[in-house]
Amino acid sequence: MIPVYLINLEVRKDSEKAGGRSLVLPHPCNEAVRHVLYATDFSDSAYRTYKVLRDMEGAGIVEKISMIHVQGHHAIAIKDPVSRDRLTEQNRDQLDRIRNKLSDRTREGTDLIITFGTPAKEIVDTAKERGATMIMMGSQGQGYVQELFLGSVSSKVTRLSDVPVLLIPAERENEES
Repeated sequence: MIPVYLINLEVRKDSEKAGGRSLVLPHPCNEAVRHVLYATDFSDSAYRTYKVLRDMEGAGIVEKISMIHVQGHHAIAIKDPVSRDRLTEQNRDQLDRIRNKLSDRTREGTDLIITFGTPAKEIVDTAKERGATMIMMGSQGQGYVQELFLGSVSSKVTRLSDVPVLLIPAERENEES
């Protein structure tokens, strides 16, 4: 499986075009890697995505990185505030360990974000709030058509995001490393 880069195009009125409208890139493609929001659930697929991000960052093509982990409804359901705080701290420690593997160039400026809620909404909202120019995330990859109907997080993010999304598919058993 190969990575998939998705760009949501804008539809603009254009009286000179057939149909009265045209498709327009909302941002120049070369600006997409300026500020990457890396979304992780700490899965193998997310780690595979992180390796791609680290390669891009190491090559000097990523200027800023933000990392987000969304604690879903299971975390919200924890009634005991001490347990919830402990879970949040464990997740922050995991993000910090991931950040510490980045180069000196971006490590210190990398934001760690832990939120509660619906993952796709939180990821897209955070990208807007933080001025991210691209979202990178793993995809469990049952195939795009299946994901569309299953409602996976990555599929929802691609539909809701105003910025490009780079999906790194999960490794398949028959793939070579």
